[in-house]
Amino acid sequence: MTTTEPVWRAELYCHVRSLDYDFKTKTGTLMLPPNNCCDMCGCTNMFTRIDSEVRVIRTYAGDELDVTYEREHAGEWTVRLPDGAVMTP
Repeated sequence: MTTTEPVWRAELYCHVRSLDYDFKTKTGTLMLPPNNCCDMCGCTNMFTRIDSEVRVIRTYAGDELDVTYEREHAGEWTVRLPDGAVMTP
């Protein structure tokens, strides 16, 4: 098993281990080191540059789901926490 050293991404204001994007499901995944979180605008902008039709982005801190961003029909993003709580950005 190889371990990827985290890389600082100024746009996200955090370190990143890896990212993945599934063009079929329009879903992005951002893997961060434990105890890290990213900037929402930076994250959604980054994945929107990858695919302007991105619908869902999941971020993980270590192996734990940190937050899920879901794009609504009007183009607005909803923030969902792992416990199901919804936050207004």
